Amino acid sequence: SGPTAMQPPLYPFLLSLVFRLFGIYSITSGFVILSINSLLSALTCIPIYYSAKYSLGARAAKIAAWSGVETVIAEANRAGVLMAAVRGEAVGTVFRPRRRRLSARKLWIAFAVKPAGTLVVDDGARHALTKRDASLLPAGVLSVKGRFEAEAAVEITGEDGVVFAKGLVRHGAGRIRSWAGRRTSELPDGAAHEVVHRDDLVVLG
Repeated sequence: SGPTAMQPPLYPFLLSLVFRLFGIYSITSGFVILSINSLLSALTCIPIYYSAKYSLGARAAKIAAWSGVETVIAEANRAGVLMAAVRGEAVGTVFRPRRRRLSARKLWIAFAVKPAGTLVVDDGARHALTKRDASLLPAGVLSVKGRFEAEAAVEITGEDGVVFAKGLVRHGAGRIRSWAGRRTSELPDGAAHEVVHRDDLVVLG
């Protein structure tokens, strides 16, 4: 069965708005110049989920990198900073673009939706998600944290507690808890057996 019906609302506009709020001065030859001052002034109106795990600037840079754009975070008041960055001079912190670009939908899942809970999975499930591009099945779920409904966003961790993925669940927290550790053959007929479909899953890092 396919992914959930939830779609990113006007995501291209959202990403454009994020870039504007973050003070992007130019996108030239793949470079994005961000103003630290603009980052700080935009703190109260950023339309993305913000986690203390990353600094504000780094979070914006991660979005750009996952979009295939090389990003430079530099002090915008420095004379000639734009051309210096384009020439490859060391004017700030550089974030290289990811080899595999995320679709607009997966960028939305990864950065625009606040997680409502956490799923802890075993090593087998972690390997399947990160190495085989598989969906998360109940058999790999060890525990569920939080209360949430179907189509909510959740973070996915290993037993070490480190978040390595994020996705949209196909079932609420109560059902996932009752199904945790059970094989597909043990689940009721007629219900979606995936906890998180691979099309609704983003492996982070």
